[in-house]
Amino acid sequence: IIISFLANFQFKSVLLWYGLIKSLELIILFEVVKQYFGKQTDFITKILNFALILGFFQVSLEIFQFLFRKSLGLFYFGESHLSTSIYGVAKLVAHGTTYLRGYGTFPHPNLLSAFLVVLILAYISQYYTKTYESYKKIAIRFIGLFSLIFGLFITFSRAGLLSFALGMVFMILFWFYSKVSSKLLKNLLISLFGSILISVFILWPIFNSRLTISDNAIKERGFYNQVAYNIIKDKPLTGLGVNQTLIHMQQYSPIKLEPWEIQPIHNYYLALTA
Repeated sequence: IIISFLANFQFKSVLLWYGLIKSLELIILFEVVKQYFGKQTDFITKILNFALILGFFQVSLEIFQFLFRKSLGLFYFGESHLSTSIYGVAKLVAHGTTYLRGYGTFPHPNLLSAFLVVLILAYISQYYTKTYESYKKIAIRFIGLFSLIFGLFITFSRAGLLSFALGMVFMILFWFYSKVSSKLLKNLLISLFGSILISVFILWPIFNSRLTISDNAIKERGFYNQVAYNIIKDKPLTGLGVNQTLIHMQQYSPIKLEPWEIQPIHNYYLALTA
């Protein structure tokens, strides 16, 4: 991070300094948490429980955003300004109605979906490896899993859902070959497919509009990838610097861009290289 900053040093670039400061902030936070809590035996469980609280908070927010089709005014918590009438906001059209995709307090639904995918896999690893005889505990465990999966579906992120599907395939195969008890595997499969079926049933009239690979979102990804290729071709060793690709996007675009078309490169690896 520091080398990237120095290679593209511009004293007057506020975004460059902001990117460096935020990156260092994350490193310091990591070290502080590790020093104060890393030696506790239940550290992972505490972190997961805290992340789950945040996850359920995000799911609650995105459900209301989806229902009201606008932001809820929680801008101090990082919520973006959202509306179905704002250009550049992630939305989809089904049966003549425009719906807002779930953002939570993330800058884009795809980022929220990535957070939820990791959280779902961690939730399963933590709570579905234990046998619960009480029906009440089984029900609570299922409600938690369903909430996270339903939240993932409301992001309408194809990349997120594909990552979730692949992650679950690998996890189930790992459990199967590790000879985990058939009862635990059965409970997982019932909860998993039950949550998916209920989510699809509720959202199907809207969700089926995303079952395509020829819509504008896919075409836009190809365009942003091309911009990234142009940047990397021009500056293969140093790139443009942290937080600089948006500022120079028009310079590397083959066409004139409207303001709402200036968006981050959607491929993480290309964005990082650029």
